[in-house]
Amino acid sequence: MPDYDQTRLPDESPAASLLKAGQQFGQYRVVRLLGRGGMGQVYEVEHRVLRIKYALKVINEELLNRSDVTQRFEREAQVMARLQHSHIVHVDDFGVTDGLTWLRMELVPGNGDCCSLADFFSKGPVHETEVAHLLSQILNGLGFAHEQGTVHRDLKPANLLFDAQGNLKIADFGLVSLAGADWLQSQVQLTVARSMVDSDATLLEGNSSNGSRTKALLGTYAYMSPEQKKGQEVTTQSDLYSVGLMAFQLLTGEETLGFEMPSEIIEELSEDWDFWVKRALAPRMERRFLSALEMVNALPDVAIKGSVTNAGAVADAVKENSIEAVERAAAGLLNQASAIVTPDIVDSPAFSISKDTKGYKLVELPNGGKYPLVEIHPGTFQMGSPLSEDERDDDELLHSVTISRRFWLGATVVTQAQWESLMGSNPSRFKGADLPIEQVSWEDAMIFCRKLTAGELKSGCLPDGYEYTLPSEAEWEYACRAGTSAAYSGDLDSIAWYLDNSERRTHRVAQKSANAWGLYDMHGNVYEWCSDWFDAYSSGSALDPVGASSGRGRVHRGGSWDYSARYCRSAFRYHLRPENNGNNVGFRIALKFAR
Repeated sequence: MPDYDQTRLPDESPAASLLKAGQQFGQYRVVRLLGRGGMGQVYEVEHRVLRIKYALKVINEELLNRSDVTQRFEREAQVMARLQHSHIVHVDDFGVTDGLTWLRMELVPGNGDCCSLADFFSKGPVHETEVAHLLSQILNGLGFAHEQGTVHRDLKPANLLFDAQGNLKIADFGLVSLAGADWLQSQVQLTVARSMVDSDATLLEGNSSNGSRTKALLGTYAYMSPEQKKGQEVTTQSDLYSVGLMAFQLLTGEETLGFEMPSEIIEELSEDWDFWVKRALAPRMERRFLSALEMVNALPDVAIKGSVTNAGAVADAVKENSIEAVERAAAGLLNQASAIVTPDIVDSPAFSISKDTKGYKLVELPNGGKYPLVEIHPGTFQMGSPLSEDERDDDELLHSVTISRRFWLGATVVTQAQWESLMGSNPSRFKGADLPIEQVSWEDAMIFCRKLTAGELKSGCLPDGYEYTLPSEAEWEYACRAGTSAAYSGDLDSIAWYLDNSERRTHRVAQKSANAWGLYDMHGNVYEWCSDWFDAYSSGSALDPVGASSGRGRVHRGGSWDYSARYCRSAFRYHLRPENNGNNVGFRIALKFAR
């Protein structure tokens, strides 16, 4: 991490800081000032008892001089705390100490000399593959926030922070709402007017995440959409404009879009960027991309597209049960695990997938139906639950797990129609073609997988070495979390059928919202069989764990229609003898390279 004490601007003297290095501030010891922006100052602090380091944003006093400040602050702090995603800086506490109001956030340490995306701008044009990778991460986090009804309103390079592994995280969600859009608008206008008189104040983002209040506000103005600069209503498309401008700058090294398109400025660039940038930066909002999903799916083929999903599209495809419908939905279901990718990760042997499906594998079933699989890429995540999670069980030891090979996982659980087309019978209690198959044992599920593998190998649809099987318990939780770390991968009532809303029965698949990677019903509806024997987790980190060689029962996960919310948690574990079944247990299939 750079030494911020060496990068202060002239107006950033120690006397201007609200807190001092070494000072005790409530439960924390102040380590140093990290940065200064338009709405507050950020400090690295260490908890005096726990010895854990955090980032503490101390809010500017002038933002708080309003009658409704307490209610506004609490409301926005709650919104920020709910945004738990691998590409969003997590806010987990707030308070008032010695008359100063603060938000506590995870400390994002930076990656070498790069603390924020602003540090890239001093390096000139960035290779298009790297730009695509960065954009997929930004749009991944942004799409998640937009689905929760949150607009950022202040996206700029200085608010996009690198963690130690080089992954981007979006900071300062909710701060503009806390301050009030009218306040920000007036402050930006005053600052821009002042900069026209004082040319030294016109430096925008610079090459460090540390900056002055003036510089931060000028940076806000530089990345505002046209409607935001005019004081008009701001929408999710306003955030997408800011992303488009950053993309143009990264690709070309130029500040603003002129008459030349990106491929005319940098000859080596794919011409596909021209259309993408032109649409992203359309002055009129209605001509821009409609969503982060559409924006990431439109990235040129050099792009490593992120896990932004099209909620509802697969549901329609399942209902229509047609390849055309599924392929339409495929654009919204290209998924790439957004967790940390470690150096020793290797990919599966090459598996060619039709470019038309954009990474979406369609399993052919005997009756002509299609079963959609979502591609999940390698990564590392925290499996289990923290001690602070409500209603956790002792067998949920929190530990680091690496999934080293990509695999494909069913976008939905197997339906009764899909089961019957291959197996010829339907043992389910609740009958319906699009309802989950249930009352199938672990052994039954494995027979289904083996029959499907044999059929696809015989027809030449499946390369040698690949098989359909059940996901491991680790693969299941990795996919269920989809980059999140909370008890659930989203609002439970929005994503799950469980005791409080199920009306004591199963429901058609894909009727609730998908998680961030396009997987439906990972929480609730029916429990899902995993391949592992149930056993205690090993302490320490694990690489591709597959469970014990024997045990009391086979794992099933996710909760069901007849169980309460605590059983639907991402970390909750359950088991059943492999020969047993129940009307609340089904499965989804995985496609993997057989080790």
